[in-house]
Amino acid sequence: DDDDIYTPDAFKVIHQAIVTHSNNPIIFRMLDWHGNRYVFWRKRKLALGNIGTPMVCLPNDINKLGKWPEGIKEYAGDAYFIHSTLSRWPKKSIVWIEDCIVICRPEI
Repeated sequence: DDDDIYTPDAFKVIHQAIVTHSNNPIIFRMLDWHGNRYVFWRKRKLALGNIGTPMVCLPNDINKLGKWPEGIKEYAGDAYFIHSTLSRWPKKSIVWIEDCIVICRPEI
């Protein structure tokens, strides 16, 4: 997204997580500066509004990709896509990483 930036060490953190958990979906933390400062997924729960696409890495498994919803506004379609994709994986296989790798709408 044009309003997201990766933290300076994001790709190092992502690389290490992929090496360690190469066959699992990985969800990192994301900080949102819009309005009040908060961190996405305070609780480890697959829910719309709790996970953004720039904070997720997925194994290359085309059979576990969700579908892009029809009739959803463009800005929400990616959230529905990632949510439907993660819902296809067993909950125990999803790895939640505490490191924040993305800042959404950083204050300038």
